[in-house]
Amino acid sequence: MPITDESSPDDPIVQSIRIWIENIDINNERSETEKIYAIYSVKSLYAQNEFKPFWNENHEIIEFIEEISQAYLEGLEPGDYHYYRLSELINLSQPTISQKAELDLLLTDSFLLYASHLLSGKVDPVTVDAEWHVVRREGNPVEIFSKTVKSNKFNESIDDIKPRNSQYNGLKTALKRYLDVEESGGWTMIVNGPVINTGMKDPRVAEVRKRLAITGDYSFPSSFLEDSIYDNSLAESVTRFQRRHGFKGDGKIDEPTIRMMNIPVEERINQIILNLERWRWMPSEFSNYFLLVNIANYNLDIYRQNKIEQSYKIIAGKPVRKTPVFSSRLSYLVFNPTWTVPLPF
Repeated sequence: MPITDESSPDDPIVQSIRIWIENIDINNERSETEKIYAIYSVKSLYAQNEFKPFWNENHEIIEFIEEISQAYLEGLEPGDYHYYRLSELINLSQPTISQKAELDLLLTDSFLLYASHLLSGKVDPVTVDAEWHVVRREGNPVEIFSKTVKSNKFNESIDDIKPRNSQYNGLKTALKRYLDVEESGGWTMIVNGPVINTGMKDPRVAEVRKRLAITGDYSFPSSFLEDSIYDNSLAESVTRFQRRHGFKGDGKIDEPTIRMMNIPVEERINQIILNLERWRWMPSEFSNYFLLVNIANYNLDIYRQNKIEQSYKIIAGKPVRKTPVFSSRLSYLVFNPTWTVPLPF
């Protein structure tokens, strides 16, 4: 459903957009079918553009809607950006003037909202936890949209504002993998029992092989999956799994390890989505040399060219005295500082 860019003040599409804009209810912020989220920005943009349509290239519209359909790979929900209504409108063979106006308005609102979420996240970190002293990423969706309109390269603009750091992209890769696992049915629960040491035989060993093979922790041929003897190759995979989840990695298949393996794939997906949101609060890119403190696993990693060069153990806070979360430039470093044991509460 292409929209022509040869628009004059008397053009029906211009008149229809004006009517839509003037009749959006400020109180409930709704159009006839969809909520307009960036209502004030949308009103301002169209008023400055004399209510002419912004989206004039049909292929750009189709490509942008396709981009929105993939928002779930960023840990976001396509439906939040009018995806389903946009899909209906773009597939109409003979849309009315009002439907053409609605399409243009929803595309603009979708771009502004999606860009805002990619730049700064959906949730204000301060409202989630006062200990998050993060600096929100710079970028004004309205300014980005205004520049993009001139080039009609909406998808390229969206790609440019996506976070580029390796941690965020690593989470995206993991999300895609776990979504595929979920679509395939996830994994079966492993029954708890006595500790299994290397060399022992136990029917649960085959289940552990299958469980670790699903997440790529165990990559031996499928003929090994039914083997119930706990051999060294599986022990190495279990050790990697344990260390990846914050355990010391002794290779024993014990109750804590089984409990960690039994966490449903849906919960893992939610954890990844949550952490993608947290990374959107952080800078889009880091320098070639930076320090990253992972509070959850008590580790400080030194990165150079996006690769870990050195790692050190750290001491983190407690629930009653949390380690603050922040992003900042390191100006100096104190070695062997004086330290006093904190008084108990």
